[in-house]
Amino acid sequence: MNKQLELFASIVIWVSALSSGSRLAQGQQTVPQEEWGRGYQGFVTIAASRSLEFSEKPADPNLDKTTALLVLMGNSSDTIVDIAEWLADGGSVLVATDQTDAVTLADFGLRFIDEDWRVYSRSDAHGNFKDCPLIRTLESSHPVTAGIHSIVSNQPAILTRSQGSLSNGISVIAQFPQLTQRRTGQAFAVAYEHASGGRLLAVADPSIFCNQMLTYGDNARFALQAIDWLREVNRTRLFMFIDGQYSTPSGLDQTQIQLPPPTKEEVLEALRNLPADKLIEFGNTVATMVEDEGLVNEFLETVNQEAPVLFFRQFLITCVTIAIAFWLWLAYFSRDSLLESLNPEGTNGGLSLTRKQRRELAIHQRVWAARTLLERFLLQVTGEGLRNSEKRISGIRLETADVGVADKARRDLRKAIRALEKRQPAWWKRRRLLRLESRVADWSQLHQQGILVYDGSGNTNYGTSKK
Repeated sequence: MNKQLELFASIVIWVSALSSGSRLAQGQQTVPQEEWGRGYQGFVTIAASRSLEFSEKPADPNLDKTTALLVLMGNSSDTIVDIAEWLADGGSVLVATDQTDAVTLADFGLRFIDEDWRVYSRSDAHGNFKDCPLIRTLESSHPVTAGIHSIVSNQPAILTRSQGSLSNGISVIAQFPQLTQRRTGQAFAVAYEHASGGRLLAVADPSIFCNQMLTYGDNARFALQAIDWLREVNRTRLFMFIDGQYSTPSGLDQTQIQLPPPTKEEVLEALRNLPADKLIEFGNTVATMVEDEGLVNEFLETVNQEAPVLFFRQFLITCVTIAIAFWLWLAYFSRDSLLESLNPEGTNGGLSLTRKQRRELAIHQRVWAARTLLERFLLQVTGEGLRNSEKRISGIRLETADVGVADKARRDLRKAIRALEKRQPAWWKRRRLLRLESRVADWSQLHQQGILVYDGSGNTNYGTSKK
């Protein structure tokens, strides 16, 4: 039974990766663009998904610290909280800053230093920005960084270490690549566990948790796993300070976020806890989705294009085909015995949705995905969403001598928006959604490189700088 569930979990993860990927979508309508880009609505939304609730400023002397997570973003030197005492009382703390001595952690032998750090090799930078190091030296055994491949930073500080009364328990869980000052092994993030159960996570860049940066690399998963580790075992209250001021981010009702997909272990645990009839229903749903979306054919085409050696390519295709065929055969012919073994009392459950209904649901999900892609791109470039977008598109221009390229970009953007508004939902096939996703990615890259700009038409201003 465990082997069947493990095979099922692997297919669920594979389907999730092919059909959606780990993306974070955010919507903004009334929050000013500059505040949105630098804000922490996405981070707070992730915290809320983990059953953490905002609480009033922690001034109550009788506060039970074992139920509390304290978050300090930016310059928190004026925060009236003794971090060492907070941890000793069983509380957890997340400290994230990119400013020298913005937070005092002398008891732990830690100090933040900001000196315009840049990577030595361009391959260690995000895009062409050498002041945006990619953090890829990560401690795979720690819960915060397990399964993470890269964190995209933005003009960070570094964490230096020295002797302190509590420095022996410090663990470096993320390190910078080589920097231009030829420094190596500099700490980006460290973790600490107090004997009382209190936990500390210190990160040398608060911007990785802001709305704009959560969409890059594995930043969203890092935030999710950091919150999960810090909230253990029974912490349910969240206190947040931004630049030393107690803060409750606005615009949370305007935030839409798709959390990173679960790990294989999390899927296995969820499958084990499913009632027998629901497990069978879920298996049939996954099988139908694989068939309707043509995921197997797409996967095999991808393998066929990318595998460099013919023999290996044919072998891999054969193995994948046999594995999927075997699982579908097993799911069909052993469904009754599986139901009986998981549920001896013989409770049977029917499907809640017909195949036609599931197909219609998939169509509407693709329409929603297309709307989210365009909404997010327009928010990023113009500061406003799809509403009244026609006028603002005229203000989008490319810093290039080729007028045809700029005209084509605007024309393609108009066509996509008009298709969203006028086409029937069934028009949005998977291939069209993927084509739109590729184009939006290209436009976003041009915008990040300063080639695609918005000149302010439509009475909207756009702010970009972090600092």
